[in-house]
Amino acid sequence: MPPKSAKKKKSKTQAVETTIHIRRRVRNCTNHKKTPRAIKSIRRYARKMFKVRTVKMDTGLNKFIWQQGVKRPPSRVRVKFALKRLRGKGNRPCIVASHVPVQSFKGLKSKKIVGGK
Repeated sequence: MPPKSAKKKKSKTQAVETTIHIRRRVRNCTNHKKTPRAIKSIRRYARKMFKVRTVKMDTGLNKFIWQQGVKRPPSRVRVKFALKRLRGKGNRPCIVASHVPVQSFKGLKSKKIVGGK
């Protein structure tokens, strides 16, 4: 019988702060669909990152995206994706996306925030 391997404790990433280049995702789109597509692309990005279906948008992020109207979403946005649990839906995991205001996007890297118990 082979010896039992020691189980490694996984470090769960609780939050990620990253920059999303929106202009690249809405470039070949009709003017009046650009901002809705930007919202959808942020949700898609969060789902891809955390492998969780439910994504909630913070009102601050929503207002920042819609600030210049339906035709002109911002070219880049700094977003913090936090993995939380919804109380009403059977304690399922959910991603909460919130806006991180920055002066400049130069030299910014993605940051992982790991929370361990």
